[in-house]
Amino acid sequence: MSNEIPLSSALREMVGEANVIEDPDRLGAYAVDGLTPRAVVSPGTAEEISKLLAHAGSKGLAVVPRGNGTKMAAGGIPRKLDLVLSMLRLNRITGHDVPNLSLSVEAGVALAAVQEKLAGTGRGSFLPLDPPYTDKATIGGIIATNGSGPRRYLYNSAREGVRSCPWIPPIRIKPPSAASSPPTAAVRAGISTIRPGICSWGSRRSPRAGISWPSADKPSRTSPGTT
Repeated sequence: MSNEIPLSSALREMVGEANVIEDPDRLGAYAVDGLTPRAVVSPGTAEEISKLLAHAGSKGLAVVPRGNGTKMAAGGIPRKLDLVLSMLRLNRITGHDVPNLSLSVEAGVALAAVQEKLAGTGRGSFLPLDPPYTDKATIGGIIATNGSGPRRYLYNSAREGVRSCPWIPPIRIKPPSAASSPPTAAVRAGISTIRPGICSWGSRRSPRAGISWPSADKPSRTSPGTT
C-alpha cells in the first residue's frame, strides 16, 4: 500500500483532487477486461495530459485512455492497468470555419454535441460520422477506432476526414498548440503523423483534432472537404 501514496499525491498535484478517483467502489466501473485501475484521472488540458503521461512513463504505469466507454469491449486486452485517463473534461468545440468546411474539437466532446453545434450554423453542415452509439461516442474514441457506419460509403471514414491531430508521447515535452496545427493544414509529402494514430486503439493520445466535413447539399465520395 505504501507505493500507492506517492502515486495519489502526484496525480492530485497534476490535475486537482476533484479530478482523481481512487474509491474502490467507483473504480469498478472503469475496469477493462477484468482489470481494475488503481486510479482514474481526468485532465483538463493538453499540458496536464503531457505531465500525466510523463509521470506514468517514469514510474512504469500502464495507462488506458477512455471517453464515454462505448468501445471498451474492443481492441487489445491489456496485460496491466494502473491508470484510466478520462478525456471527458476535454469537451470543447474550439472552432469551426464554415466557408472552409473545417472543425476543431477536443477529444472528449461527444459526436452528438458536435452535430448540434454544426446544425446551429444554418448552413446545412454536419459531421458525416455515424459509428455505433452516436449519442455517446466521443470524437477521440471515434478517431482512435476509426469508428464508422453506412455513411462511410458516401463520405469515407474518420481516417480521411482528420486534417490535424497533435499526438502527445509518454515523455515530458510541451504539447503543440492549436495554432500550430490548424485543421486546414496541408499534409506534406513523406511520413504522415496523423494517420498512424487513427485506429490506434488508444496507443496514441491526442487532446484535439482538426476535421473537415461536407455540406448537406454537396456530398463527396472523396475525402470530405477536399477536391
